[in-house]
Amino acid sequence: MAEQKYPQDEEKNEYRYIDCGWLDKVATGLTAGAKKHPGETWKDIPAREHAARAFRHLSLYLKGDVTEEHLVNASMRCMMACVMEREEEMDADDEVEDSYCQADT
Repeated sequence: MAEQKYPQDEEKNEYRYIDCGWLDKVATGLTAGAKKHPGETWKDIPAREHAARAFRHLSLYLKGDVTEEHLVNASMRCMMACVMEREEEMDADDEVEDSYCQADT
């Protein structure tokens, strides 16, 4: 039987490929982190530091450490790194724009 095609099959961001169980674990971990560190303090940490902490979790997972859910923790850190990278790029763009504005005065 041929698979039926739907208009949304051509979406550029196919949410059907996201595993809901994994996403729930990430959301649970982020909620626990927010209780432990209120105020979204993770936004004060640069993207590269989040990436390094994600790498640490991946390394521990690969070594066989089972004391934490390292893949979930790495996933959270990768999300944080992506968000902060975007913020850092926006801040850099604002600085460039501000320097153009100051040059005009």
